[in-house]
Amino acid sequence: MKMIMAILLFVSSICTADEVLLKTGYKILNTRLIDSTSEYVTVSTKGRDRRIPTSSVIKVIRKKYDLSFDSITDTIISTKEYPPPIETDSSIDHPHLLKEMGIDTPSAIDRIVFRDGKSIKGKITLIKTDAVAIEDAETGILFEYKKLQIAYIHTANGKILSLNQIDGYSSTSRSNIYSMITAGIVIPVSDYALRDIANSKSGFAKTGYGVGVDIIADILPNIQLQFGGLFYSNAVDGGFYSHAEVDIGNYYSGNILGGFRFITSESEDHPRLHIGARIGLFLGSYPKIDFSGASTTSSIASAFAYNANAGIILGDKIDFSIQYFASSPKYQISSGVSSAIWEYEQPTSFIMISFGITIGDK
Repeated sequence: MKMIMAILLFVSSICTADEVLLKTGYKILNTRLIDSTSEYVTVSTKGRDRRIPTSSVIKVIRKKYDLSFDSITDTIISTKEYPPPIETDSSIDHPHLLKEMGIDTPSAIDRIVFRDGKSIKGKITLIKTDAVAIEDAETGILFEYKKLQIAYIHTANGKILSLNQIDGYSSTSRSNIYSMITAGIVIPVSDYALRDIANSKSGFAKTGYGVGVDIIADILPNIQLQFGGLFYSNAVDGGFYSHAEVDIGNYYSGNILGGFRFITSESEDHPRLHIGARIGLFLGSYPKIDFSGASTTSSIASAFAYNANAGIILGDKIDFSIQYFASSPKYQISSGVSSAIWEYEQPTSFIMISFGITIGDK
């Protein structure tokens, strides 16, 4: 019976949390001790292994079963003093690169963003061949993380560093760039949607569709550069020609735009809002009209275009947006039955409700 109880208590003790008491006065609860035989105390907490220099630890209280008392008791594991990891061999570590990377300011707040979307803020103290050490801003604890766990580092001066695990030190200072495919409905507004045959700028455009590709780059905390292209098409409401045999084609147009957008948070743990604006180039053709055996042709018109947009980002993949586009191209139109060419200005503005999905490494 005693052995059975011991086994049950031992199994249950696996889920019992160990505790780590640090010299800063901070106590790590709900953790599990993995190793304390080296210059680091390794614990597992919140689903991630952390290595804490033993020089920062006062004691570790480990919960385990003791057969002599038939109960769960605390065992104190003593720690040894070791030099801070910043003083290790520079052939292995790279503290001299901190200044080069722009993260050497003592009061700076850096941020490590992990591949699972979580992050930690503090002061990066050491860049190793395969790991990064950071002093947590809230608790003062020095943690060390493998580079393979890290998506990127946001430094205090706004740089974004992508870390790759290769031979030796391989950090590169570059923007985090990704691509996004968008698709949605295009709703004409203003003159583009107007159906007044007496108004020369009436577009008679119906609701259509649009598809696009955007390249987005993080250039500053909460600020992104956005560049991309959009193709869209709108059919024409030809009801006013119902009395005649007339076949009217579609508007086929595209925008190439670049600009900036602001996001409310860099964390992907919760929905984020964004708002932005872009300027660029409109390219498009006027709908072809076939009537009485003849037809019109249109040159490709170009014009200045601009865009305002707002939306919500879910996680690191999904983007819902409402966008406004506007331009005022002038088309060169010929009838095919004479040499005459008409210049026709058609204000083109619409609202696009779009869905976007990230296809690159975010």
